[in-house]
Amino acid sequence: MPRVAILIPASPNAAFLSQVAAFRVALGNLRWTRWHPTIYLYLGGPCDFDLFAKWRRHLPDVEIIWSSPARFEQKDNWAQSDAVFELAPRDADVILTMDADTLPVRNFEDVLDRVLATDCVAGLIAHYPFPLFPGTRPRENWQRAAAGIVDVPLDFQFSYSLMDPAPDDPERQAPFYLNFGVVFFSANRFRRHREAISVHSSDDHGPHT
Repeated sequence: MPRVAILIPASPNAAFLSQVAAFRVALGNLRWTRWHPTIYLYLGGPCDFDLFAKWRRHLPDVEIIWSSPARFEQKDNWAQSDAVFELAPRDADVILTMDADTLPVRNFEDVLDRVLATDCVAGLIAHYPFPLFPGTRPRENWQRAAAGIVDVPLDFQFSYSLMDPAPDDPERQAPFYLNFGVVFFSANRFRRHREAISVHSSDDHGPHT
């Protein structure tokens, strides 16, 4: 049975831990017939360990990975976000990166099947364009951002997901620009993405718990 690793970066506080506990319950209530899911929670930063122990009881089958204090001191909240790429499990067939405030409401094995079969990256197009330079428009910003990085013309065949519904408005159209709250990677694509951003494992992370 193929495996999907669900990776969630978070801070060790009640807000995040309760969200992940709710996510775990929702995930467990789905009917799984073809895939085996595992949640991996990446934590970093100051922690009230009495509070953590309280919530840990509600996360019995969640793999928890801590960023080291030194890494958090260096990167702040980016420490646990980077750890998602640095310390992702190597034996999963599909990697699903998620924000803690997401909630699965129906089975998504069909998406997992397609991602695995087509060796692709899938997800939801971002809500809005990225922040604009003063006096510029979204398409102009895309052209500036792509200059020197992308060697083919940008394909504006998608639409931002929460902008006003005006499909013929060119400023609403976007290239493949994902909201990183929910992104599916085949294992091969995840490995290539990790190599492309030059993020590698480091010994200064804490152990799994």
